Amino acid sequence: MDSVTANYFALFEVINHSFVRKLAPNEFPHKLYVQNYTSAVPGTCLTLRKWLFTTEEEALLNDNDLAIGIGIGIEIDLGIGIEIGIGI
Repeated sequence: MDSVTANYFALFEVINHSFVRKLAPNEFPHKLYVQNYTSAVPGTCLTLRKWLFTTEEEALLNDNDLAIGIGIGIEIDLGIGIEIGIGI
């Protein structure tokens, strides 16, 4: 993924389907995965989600084939266009 497209997507941790937080740049997804896998917290997962704040930013992505492909993958995965889940 190129650096421009990467700015519009981020990894998030979903905890018990009720709380979502964006991973900090200094966090390691695999370490978090292992930590959550060994805990007793059910429903915790890592997801890839859009990280946009305006409809103008989203419109700019219409010319980016990679961003469109990721967005389509997100929609297909859950059928609602919110996230790609990586179960923990």
